[in-house]
Amino acid sequence: MNSRNDIKITCAILCYNYGRYLHQAIDSCLNQSLDTSLYEVLIIDDGSTDETPNICSSYGNKIRVSRTKNQGFAKSIERALVEANGDYVAYLDADDWWHKDKLAKVYQELTDNILVVAHNLSDVNENGVEMGRIGACGNTSSVCVHRLAGLTLMPTTTEIFCQPLLDIGKGKILNDVLGYYRIHEKAMTDRTPNGKHTAFFANTNYVLANNLYSLKKNLPFWLDNEKIMDRLAKKYFSEGVIKDFERATELSNASFGAWFRMVGWILSAKRRFGKRELRLTVRLLLQKTGLKNR
Repeated sequence: MNSRNDIKITCAILCYNYGRYLHQAIDSCLNQSLDTSLYEVLIIDDGSTDETPNICSSYGNKIRVSRTKNQGFAKSIERALVEANGDYVAYLDADDWWHKDKLAKVYQELTDNILVVAHNLSDVNENGVEMGRIGACGNTSSVCVHRLAGLTLMPTTTEIFCQPLLDIGKGKILNDVLGYYRIHEKAMTDRTPNGKHTAFFANTNYVLANNLYSLKKNLPFWLDNEKIMDRLAKKYFSEGVIKDFERATELSNASFGAWFRMVGWILSAKRRFGKRELRLTVRLLLQKTGLKNR
């Protein structure tokens, strides 16, 4: 294990009316194999109206609780960074839980040059039974980010805010399955269909791009190259444009003008015109020619 015992991790459990799952999430943090002196457990209660406050009280001083009126998931992510005592913040959605060795394995990777670590999660159903699928790497419950680096990337809408740290080589993706991602109807970040899901992620990328553009004026400690920052900003802005075009095709109101805008931003960001963009182009042509979209 990394011998740098000056590092401390805040386990930030994000909760809004997930009292029915909360015991399992908290216990998975408290029962980690990592030395307990190296981490704390912080509950970010976003104004829950269920049994969440009572469950938190039952743990006494084993955990720390921050409770506000309901402000939404994005604010919970930000509050965790602001209120954490640790050098790193490991996020956990209250309907998920961790493997007992999660923190120990993440801790091994933390160095001055590693500002974010993510890992695989095992999908489980509402009752916690594994579904035989591995994925969700980069999901909230798999992300551990350097607190000060994360703060420079606020505000955000989702855990995507820390992706630029991976882009510049200051992160690590572990192949280990170190957590369990619950699939159920009332997931905290659930988005409805009919274009709203895609619109949400378009906005997420625009928010991140705007943050990165603003950082060009005052470069953060984790990147001292203005050109690279500009390239990152264009990458995420172009992703927003692609998502906007995708949404338009979902609603069957895409235009050739929107297609040219997408291509222009792909070229500006020096991205590849890949299978996704080709699929969206074919969808546009089918819609414009009146053929059935398959």
